[in-house]
Amino acid sequence: MSFDSKQRAVVVAVAAAAAATVSVFYLSRTGCIKKLSLFGHKIGVALSKRTSSLAGEAPRGGIRPVSSIVKKGYTREQLSQYDGVKNERIFMSVKMKVYEVAPHYYGPGQHYHVFAGTEASRALAKADLTGKYLNQYWVNCTEEELDVLEEYVEKFNSKYPIVGWYVPDDQFYKVTE
Repeated sequence: MSFDSKQRAVVVAVAAAAAATVSVFYLSRTGCIKKLSLFGHKIGVALSKRTSSLAGEAPRGGIRPVSSIVKKGYTREQLSQYDGVKNERIFMSVKMKVYEVAPHYYGPGQHYHVFAGTEASRALAKADLTGKYLNQYWVNCTEEELDVLEEYVEKFNSKYPIVGWYVPDDQFYKVTE
């Protein structure tokens, strides 16, 4: 490589590094947070940009962000109002945590609508879609059923926003079977 071609290579490398530095600064200021390795260094690139929760757009999970909700307790009667019919929003409780769930799974006419507006832990643990075990304590479920319930808890915690907690009544603790 001649001296001129070496100089050109250095100039191109410096220009590329300067452009990358300016881009990284701009992209980090505008919310682009993905990483790419370039010359062994990690730099931010515009692979995707955060969606604005202010715009009310649905993120990948399908449910809109719930940023301004003040968490509160829901009794059986209050929770039943959030079934997608009486109220557009759909809540359900799993192990006493109340989640706002996706209408395409839990809305009217959907396969899991039976769980909407209820404390569904026992029914989820028993994989029951009849409604027989809704709003009942899960204390005497089998070990296998409790494992299933824990999987649901992990899934709901990762997928849906928590909007409050379930406030049980005396009937909740009267477990049949």
